[in-house]
Amino acid sequence: MNEIVNWVDRLPEAPTDLILRLRRDLAKVVADCDFTVARRMTGQVPTEAAPDRPDGVLRIREACAQMAWRYSWAVKHWRQLGGFRDVDGKLKIRADALTMRKRLSRSREQGGTSP
Repeated sequence: MNEIVNWVDRLPEAPTDLILRLRRDLAKVVADCDFTVARRMTGQVPTEAAPDRPDGVLRIREACAQMAWRYSWAVKHWRQLGGFRDVDGKLKIRADALTMRKRLSRSREQGGTSP
């Protein structure tokens, strides 16, 4: 945590590419934190990322196709879905967050309790 505070003090002098990398990394940390909290609240166990993607990340349109979501809805709720903005500014969603959502959806369909 101290490292983050130290970087905040140095941001005005930092090169733009470094700031963008730091922003991307922090967005991933926030997405990981949101995902972990959601998993703990629902009692879910961790899952593996999708094997066809080495980085375990999907573009939001790919996630919409997989989950049968409307694009406008997914864009509105991207943070709750385990999403983050990458360096290119595009919305991405973690593949393991989608796996957890699929399991939650199946659980609800089978009469499980909602979180």
